[in-house]
Amino acid sequence: MKAIGLIVALLSLVQGLRDRSCQLTPFVQGPCFELTMLYSYMADRNECVFWHGCLLDGNHFTNKEDCEAKCKR
Repeated sequence: MKAIGLIVALLSLVQGLRDRSCQLTPFVQGPCFELTMLYSYMADRNECVFWHGCLLDGNHFTNKEDCEAKCKR
């Protein structure tokens, strides 16, 4: 039983280490001068998705590798 408790605690800790920007709403758009090629993390799909948008919130990454390294479970 102690082993199960330890595993649950470790999983919770690893989940907390994920970048906070991964928890923000993906695909936030608004006024900008230029559309940028970005990746946003979609938690419900556990996937980094490509899109064109503006750098308005923290859930955007300039390449898929950074997005996956910081967000993917």
